[in-house]
Amino acid sequence: MSAKIAAFEAQRVAVVAEVERRCTRVDHGYASTKGWLSSVTVVSPGAAGRIVELGAGLAEHPAVAEAFDEGRIAFEHALLIVRFCTKPPKGMPAEALPGCVAALLAAADGPLARTDGVRTAI
Repeated sequence: MSAKIAAFEAQRVAVVAEVERRCTRVDHGYASTKGWLSSVTVVSPGAAGRIVELGAGLAEHPAVAEAFDEGRIAFEHALLIVRFCTKPPKGMPAEALPGCVAALLAAADGPLARTDGVRTAI
């Protein structure tokens, strides 16, 4: 059941990313996709913001998107990795990012992956 919930979560992130990409205030009647999502669901505004943020980030980081879509990494881990990719440490060379992403994906992969382990890797 947990695997199905994770698959549905990945689908929701993808759909919300499309809403964010395609829709305007006129289309959904809200100032933001975050506001729309929290208004039409039981998702809190904070959680809605994280869903929108992850959806946008996955579009920029296909390796993270693939791992998340396949259910290899959890929502929280995907968001941590996307945030790292979006704002890497100051002075980190750009060519180091792919290796860092690979290491973070390895830390986040599997049923024994823990959020504190991903944070430690970051």
